[in-house]
Amino acid sequence: MSASLLSQAGVRGDNDGVSVRISEKAEFEGFISALGVAHFLGVQFARIPARFRQAQLLPPESHCATVDATEYGPICPQAPDNLRSIRQHLFAGAPAANLAQSEYDCLRLNIYAPKSVISSGNKVPVLVWIHGGGWSIENGNADFSGDFLVHHSIETGKPIVFVSINYRMGSFGFLSSSELAAEAVSHGEAGWANQGLNDQRIGLQWVKDYIHMFGGDGSNVTIAGESAGAWSVLAHLRSNQALCQRGIMQSAPSWSMLRPEEAQGKFDRLVQRAGIPLTATASQRIAALRTASTEDLIAWNGPLTSPIWDPKWFVGHALPEAPLDCVEPFPNWVQAIVTGTMRDEMSVFGFEKFWQTKVSVISSLRNVLSLPSDLSFGSEILEEYGVLEARSDTAAVQALTSLLGDACFSRLPFNVASACSNPNSPSLYIYRFDQSDEEEGSLLNGAAFHTLDNTYLCRYPAVAGSAAPRSCQITADMFSQMVLRHTYGEPPWQAYGISHAQNVFDGAYTRLETVSHDCQRWRKLLTSQDRTNRFARLFFDFITQGPGR
Repeated sequence: MSASLLSQAGVRGDNDGVSVRISEKAEFEGFISALGVAHFLGVQFARIPARFRQAQLLPPESHCATVDATEYGPICPQAPDNLRSIRQHLFAGAPAANLAQSEYDCLRLNIYAPKSVISSGNKVPVLVWIHGGGWSIENGNADFSGDFLVHHSIETGKPIVFVSINYRMGSFGFLSSSELAAEAVSHGEAGWANQGLNDQRIGLQWVKDYIHMFGGDGSNVTIAGESAGAWSVLAHLRSNQALCQRGIMQSAPSWSMLRPEEAQGKFDRLVQRAGIPLTATASQRIAALRTASTEDLIAWNGPLTSPIWDPKWFVGHALPEAPLDCVEPFPNWVQAIVTGTMRDEMSVFGFEKFWQTKVSVISSLRNVLSLPSDLSFGSEILEEYGVLEARSDTAAVQALTSLLGDACFSRLPFNVASACSNPNSPSLYIYRFDQSDEEEGSLLNGAAFHTLDNTYLCRYPAVAGSAAPRSCQITADMFSQMVLRHTYGEPPWQAYGISHAQNVFDGAYTRLETVSHDCQRWRKLLTSQDRTNRFARLFFDFITQGPGR
């Protein structure tokens, strides 16, 4: 990577001091970057009373001294990101990340604001970012710095405040059982099945109530996320809490949540892993997991975490197994939604390393596609996607990649379109991201892979800087234009409901393109709710069960 791509993102400028007075006794002390953006980092928005317990909002005025907001805070404990190395070139010029981990001190957010709005009294729209990572890894710190995007928003006349949220993941944030629910009631808590999702909600509540102190308009909020973060955006749009007006969902998975009995089964297995018999009392079982090491809980959780069906949260969603994108309609406070996918979503996951032969692909697929009420379902999918007819192991893996891409990602925008089909629905804008990785020597050169668009959202130098390939620069500008228009409540392009067209991000070839439903193979297969639910569960079960099991 050229040294000229390196930047001073997140580095203090010449006049580096900036502070926000919270009360007579307290203020937040941040800094101004070399790009002229005010940074307030590692701001704690909630406390965690105990492992698995409901977090409690921490109002800014509860502080009674100067709060140092010049460094990123700790993140939720997690396993290493094994895919980070093949994407490392995309982060050239990004600020250095604080990857210190803390289970009880990780509920922090980062605020990036135009320095002109800090003390002017003006209030600008707010964009809140919820990171992805399979609800198991990643964080909302330096990998998602708002420095470049906020600077660009100022230059283009649409200034925004950018906020990124950290939340609990893995078993720390997505573990549920009858024991934990009863304990929550004893503490006067709601007993959410997904504490990590509620952490995000508390962060959004903090933004709504307090972002005005940093120049943001808490009544004009757009929430955005990618992958698991995008599904989280969908979950908030499907809830009964109006904490935003609009959403951006990048590569949101069409996900079938765990049923309560499956969540209980996971809890029971973890208890047994901790060496406690299932005959133990409820308090003994909870205590065993509370005293387990963070390392053990991470290892026992596995590579992916799944959210859990919770009727208290998903009000009006009558089918626990149905993906959230398949239900009717959105609350009337949701004004507009942008959602889209990458052209080559699954290429980043490296399936060829684990499912190297046609035999292993077919064996694994038959195992997870089993639908006792519909014995022909698995065979129809294998035939439709050409897995059975593949003439080589490579072709079989390619067919698998296409199948899993449709099962997990490709369908969601069009399912959401069906839920936005009546006149009172939010405006919907669909896109496909075709801009590929152009880094010479990259293992993913030529692919528009899952997570690549995150770099474009943040406008990092590798794709938006003066030395970046011209096509990448154009795509970055067009993607930023979408983000800023949407955050300002303006249509980024023609709504899908008007023309059935999606915007294709592809450098100078960025265009509106009519969607052909005839080319969507999954449409002819998902003829029942059972088939739809099974298809939505395919990726999770396929990854967690492993090759040929």
